[in-house]
Amino acid sequence: MTVISPAEVEAWRARLAGSAHAETPIDVFEASLLRLSGIDGLHRLSNLGFMDAKDPDAFEAALVRVQIGELILFSTLETPHTVTYDRHLRDDVDIVIIGRTGLGGQRLRTPTSLETMSVGRLGFMSSLAPSAVEHVGLTETTGVVVPVALIASHLPVIDRGVGLLPDSALSRVAGATFARLLLDLLAFPEQRQRSAAAAETAMLGLVRGLLQQFGDESTSPDRIADMRAAALHSIERRYSDPRFGVDDIAADLHISRRQLYRYFTGAPTTVSEALLHRRLLSAQESLLRAPPRDIESIASASGFPDAASLRAQFHRRLGVSPTEFRRAGAAKQVTAQAMLLTDEQAPTRPCDAAAHIACHRRAFCAATPTPRDGAASASRARMAASNTLLADRPPDMTCRDGVGCRGSPFSSTTRGTRPRDRPPATRGRSGRPFGIVRLT
Repeated sequence: MTVISPAEVEAWRARLAGSAHAETPIDVFEASLLRLSGIDGLHRLSNLGFMDAKDPDAFEAALVRVQIGELILFSTLETPHTVTYDRHLRDDVDIVIIGRTGLGGQRLRTPTSLETMSVGRLGFMSSLAPSAVEHVGLTETTGVVVPVALIASHLPVIDRGVGLLPDSALSRVAGATFARLLLDLLAFPEQRQRSAAAAETAMLGLVRGLLQQFGDESTSPDRIADMRAAALHSIERRYSDPRFGVDDIAADLHISRRQLYRYFTGAPTTVSEALLHRRLLSAQESLLRAPPRDIESIASASGFPDAASLRAQFHRRLGVSPTEFRRAGAAKQVTAQAMLLTDEQAPTRPCDAAAHIACHRRAFCAATPTPRDGAASASRARMAASNTLLADRPPDMTCRDGVGCRGSPFSSTTRGTRPRDRPPATRGRSGRPFGIVRLT
C-alpha cells in the first residue's frame, strides 16, 4: 500500500503554497514530482550521506527540486528513515542542507548532543562532521542545499554537523521564502534562466544571515587554534607535492586565501613561510642521509619544482648551497646556527649537524596537531603547538634519545641539561632568535 497518496501530495503542495499566495496548479506540481522507493530510493536521496530505514523495501519518498546556480531548492515527503554522515567528504562535494520541517518531526544527533526539530523549525545538516538526522513518521522538509565552499566563513557553525537554527523571525521568514521561491520557479520555468543569478545571490545572502544568528565565532582563540592546526596538518600531508601551495591549503580548510592569511595574523610566521620551512627541513634531512642522493631528486621529494629553486632557497635562507650543507654535515664541522650567523656572532663550539636536524624533526612531528578537536583545552594546546611550530625556532629542548644539539640556540649547550638551566637563545641584530631556517 502506498503511504504517499495523492491526498498527501495535495496537502503537501498546499502547505508549500500557504494561504496568502496564489497556488501552483496541481498538474504543474505533479509534473515536477520525482517518486523514489525501496533501497534504490534510499540511495538516490542520500545527498552523499548514508540512508537507512527499518524496512528499506517499504521506503517511499517524493521530491521536487530546482537548480539555481550551484544551489538546489528542494522539498521532500518521506517515510521514516535515518540519514547519517560519518566521514569528511572530498573537498569539492562537501555540502550543508538548511531545511524547515513542515510535517512530522526530526531528531538531530551528534556524538555529544540530541535535538528535536518540530514542525515549523529550521535546522541544518552538513557533511563535515559525524552526525545523523532521524525522520520520525511521514516527514516533509523544504530547504536549500549549499556547497560548503560558498559559505566557508561560517565553518565554526556548520562544522558541528547538525543543529537547530534559532527560532527567530528571520528563520520563519526564510522557511516560507524557500517554499515560495521553489513553487514559483516550478510554475514559471521560463524565468529560471533569467533570474538564476539573482536568485542564487539572494538565497546565499539569506543562508549567511541565518548562520550569522549564531554570532561570529571565527575570531575566537579556539577557532584560530583549530584553523592554524588544520593548516599545519595540511602542510605536513602534502608539502612534498611541488604543485601544492597556499591556495590548496585554503581549499582544504574550505576558506578563502584571504581568510587563511587572516587566521595567521599574529603568528610568528605566515602560512607561506611555514610551508617553505617544512620543505627546507625535508631537504636538509635528505641531504644528511646515506647513501647520498642527487640534488634534483631531493628537490622533487621535498616539494621544490626543481634543483635551481632548492639552491636559491638554501642560499637565501641558509647562506650556503645544498652541496656545502651536505659536506658540512658529513664532516661534522659546521652547525646550522653557524651558517646563519655573521662571523662576529659565530658560536664558540662546533655542533653535530645531523643531531641538530634530528632534534628539529622530532620537535616538528611532536608539535603537529590533529585538526577538528573541539575541546577548549585541546584548542589552547594546539594554539601553543602551532605557535611553537611557526616560530623561527623550535622550543629549547634536548633530543628524546639523549643526544643534545650542542651549540644550537634552541637546545641545551650541554647534553641532558634541564630547560631551566639552559642559557638564553642567541639573538641577532633584529632581536629575533636564530633557528635552523631563517624566515625573513
